[in-house]
Amino acid sequence: TFEKSPNEVNTIMNIFQDHENNIWAATWGRGLGKFDKQRGTFEMFTYNKSSESYSRANIVLNIYESSKDNNMLWIGTGEAGLAIFHKKTKTFDFATLNDNDPHAFNANAVSYIFDDNIGALWFATNKGVVTLASYLQQFRVNKFEPPS
Repeated sequence: TFEKSPNEVNTIMNIFQDHENNIWAATWGRGLGKFDKQRGTFEMFTYNKSSESYSRANIVLNIYESSKDNNMLWIGTGEAGLAIFHKKTKTFDFATLNDNDPHAFNANAVSYIFDDNIGALWFATNKGVVTLASYLQQFRVNKFEPPS
């Protein structure tokens, strides 16, 4: 169960099980939650500590663990772009948002994350599909135009 004050939102956006069988929850406004099996509660991790409004901050839409590095989770947020959550230090790092750099991550909402059979990560975002090729270590935006 989630402990919350009456003004907080308590919506789960996604649930994910990592390679160690830990259960993680993506929440709307509460950040990232890790289920504590002994206590039956979630330990919550927020990336926007200064915000008093839960409605627009700490929105986690998706969680993904790459098979290449089990010590971190890729986090798709609803307003802060793409983050990496380091499990050991319990900290977040964010991709730099830069609309002027074609090799920077340029979306502030990431709804889905997965990797393909050649190791590229794919991100469904509010600005289209973004890929990160492991061998290039740079982002690429793929724009899809509707047929005319």
